[in-house]
Order: sequence, then structure tokens, then C-alpha cells
Amino acid sequence: MEDLRALYLEAASTALELIALPVVGERWSSASILNGYTVGGLAAHLGRALVTVDSYLEGGPSPDDAAVVDAPGYCAAVLGDHNPVNSEFHAAVRQRGESVAELGQQEVVESLRAVLGRLEAMAVDLDRHVAVLSGITMTLGEYLKTRLVEIVVHCRDLTDSVGIDAAPMSESCWDVAARVVVDLAILRSGPEAVTLALARADRMPGVAAF
Repeated sequence: MEDLRALYLEAASTALELIALPVVGERWSSASILNGYTVGGLAAHLGRALVTVDSYLEGGPSPDDAAVVDAPGYCAAVLGDHNPVNSEFHAAVRQRGESVAELGQQEVVESLRAVLGRLEAMAVDLDRHVAVLSGITMTLGEYLKTRLVEIVVHCRDLTDSVGIDAAPMSESCWDVAARVVVDLAILRSGPEAVTLALARADRMPGVAAF
């Protein structure tokens, strides 16, 4: 489990280095490749993969007798049936990122550096229960898996948005993210559909995790 913490901190550091790049600042107010996000808004949204961990740890542990979900279960519960383009839920997520981006690249980066410093210094129990979005309870380790998904995917979104090479992310980080995403797709579409989507993609349109 300690390896998972190390992977998360590695990915978080890579994300912060990416957000701080001059090319990202130069394109801060330009449209990103994600609908509704500027480059700055996408960078700020990516930064929440650090901010929420810091926030939930400060909030204290959940009761030990609370129902606990794993990483795919959390993603499925949060995503629900929301349309990723035009739902009120995703519009609010995009607006939150854009609001933070209005602070400017320098302030966003400085704030995230402070958060990362606290996370690196903090002694944590990955089996600890934490209350996350909408009061969902999960272990810290499972929540870090969801943040790894956010980091590896949105780092690629950000590098593609500004036209630079993909940020260096270890295969182990991608491995954790891939397992969460595949399990999430199974939860949402069923094992048969996911198997055929991977083996016969041309015959299974519309099967996806997100």
C-alpha cells in the first residue's frame, strides 16, 4: 500500500510540473481540447486531484461502521447518469475549474506547491476511512486510485491542449488507472459488453467507462 502513496505523489508532482510550464501559462486563456475548458480551467481541474486529498484528510476519518465503496464504485456513484457535456453536474465542475483559473497560473501553482508539500510530509494510513464527495466513504488508498485516474488522463489532456509531448508518467501509474477504468466500465456496461468492446471494438459502439 505504501507503493500506492508513492505512485500518487509521483503523479501529483508530475502534474504540478506540467501546470507550471511556461507554455501552459502562455495558453492559459485559450481553449483546451476538452469542451468548455480553457487551458487554465483544465489545469485548475487537474490540480483538484491534489486539493481534494488534502481537504478530505483535514476533514477527519469517517465512522468505521460506514458503508465503504472501492475506487470503481466511487466513480460510478459520482458519474451516475450525468451527460459529460451538457449536464448541470459537469457544467458545475467546469465552472469551478474556470473560477480557480481566474487567479492566474502563478497563484494556482503556488497554492498547489503548498498542498503537495503538506501531502509529502504527512504520515497517512491508506486503510483509513475518509468521507469524500457526497458523503461517500472509502479508504484513502481507494480514493488515491481515483485521483491517479484523474491525473494521468488530464495530464494527457493538458499536454495535447498545448501541443507538447506527453508528461512522463510511470507505467505503474497507468496500470493503477487502467484497472480502475476497466472495472468501472464493467460496472456501467457489464462484463460481456466490455469484453466485446475490447476484443471487437467495431461491433460495440457506445461502451465506455465515462
